[in-house]
Amino acid sequence: MKTKNVKLNLLPYIFLFPMVVIMVGLVYYPVIRTFFMSLSAMDLLKPQEKGFVFLDNFISIVHSPKIWLSLSNTFFVLVLVLAGTIILGTIFALTLNRTSKIEGFLLAVTILPWALPPVVNGILWRGIFHPKFGIINKLLLSIGFIKTEIQWLTEPYLVLTIAALVVLWRVVPLAAMIILSALRAIPNELYESAQMDGCNSWSAFRFITLPIISPAMAIVLTLTSVSAINLFDEVVSLTGFSVQTETVLIEAYTRMFTYLNFGEGSGFIVLIMLISAIPTYFYIKFVNKQVEYI
Repeated sequence: MKTKNVKLNLLPYIFLFPMVVIMVGLVYYPVIRTFFMSLSAMDLLKPQEKGFVFLDNFISIVHSPKIWLSLSNTFFVLVLVLAGTIILGTIFALTLNRTSKIEGFLLAVTILPWALPPVVNGILWRGIFHPKFGIINKLLLSIGFIKTEIQWLTEPYLVLTIAALVVLWRVVPLAAMIILSALRAIPNELYESAQMDGCNSWSAFRFITLPIISPAMAIVLTLTSVSAINLFDEVVSLTGFSVQTETVLIEAYTRMFTYLNFGEGSGFIVLIMLISAIPTYFYIKFVNKQVEYI
């Protein structure tokens, strides 16, 4: 009997063991290894310079003019994506929550962009904004809004705006699904009581819907922030490795695999992890607050 109890107690750990091994091998070890690489001289073009250099790689990164360009590009996209995701995600979720007859069709159409790989989305939108063959220029020319073709993919901030649009195309469906699940959990009795008290639609949304779905919105903002900070595929699909449209992750990639400086490249990766940790910290702080709705 005692042996049987021991086996039952060990069973959960046996099931967890493969996942622990995968997490250690594919997540924790690479993170720790990257951190130590960021503190070392690992420039393959200068093999004679090797060893522990402490913060020299980070000092070199801070003094590089490209870091500030890549950071400004990243935060430009981040602001556009955050604003667009929370607004469009909420609108789509509210629309889906009110629709019943064609709900299944709308859900399938909504989730399709999220299911496509980021590279495919980037190539698709590159075709849409192509100066000669893209549908955007053809439409604007046909209605007389423009006289000549707009070079959408040559101006840096136009490219970054389009990249933000591509990210929105990918993340808004997921945001809508998360917010929709929160909307479906709101009891109808709350709205009925509010209506009996003379509450209009806007007041009901402001004082009932918005506070209750705010945890779901916090999840959306956190996931979207991390996705925008790690922007890579969409920009590369649109313009390749253009210097003027580089994000922090693209700069890390070029440092490591173009210039073969794995020390500074790892420093960029550590920087990205620290930036990504900021929205995660605020999310954890937000969800730990105990809020009661009466």
